[in-house]
Amino acid sequence: MRSNTVGKRRSKLEKNIDILTTIGKGESKPTRIMQATNMPWGQLQNNLKMLLERELVMVVDAYINHARYKTDKRCKYSFFLTPKGESVLRYLRMEAADFENLMLVMHASKSR
Repeated sequence: MRSNTVGKRRSKLEKNIDILTTIGKGESKPTRIMQATNMPWGQLQNNLKMLLERELVMVVDAYINHARYKTDKRCKYSFFLTPKGESVLRYLRMEAADFENLMLVMHASKSR
């Protein structure tokens, strides 16, 4: 997700934001989430467990028909953002944008 951090490690927060963003963009299969976030399987499982415990994401069984959530029968379960997860992601995006604007202002004032 983050192309400008070659060689830098992501914090736990950044990893979880990447997971929430990926799920928010419509990826619901665990393997696709793992690939999109560039995360090892075990680490993804731990992070998803934490996000589930905090009710930011939910698991939908593929074999149970859900009117709201479209699942793929080839995968046992799919992940979706909860309303709480959507609001947390929206808040984090706003904070990131504010932080980026602050950095731009600070950089502009230094170059004067």
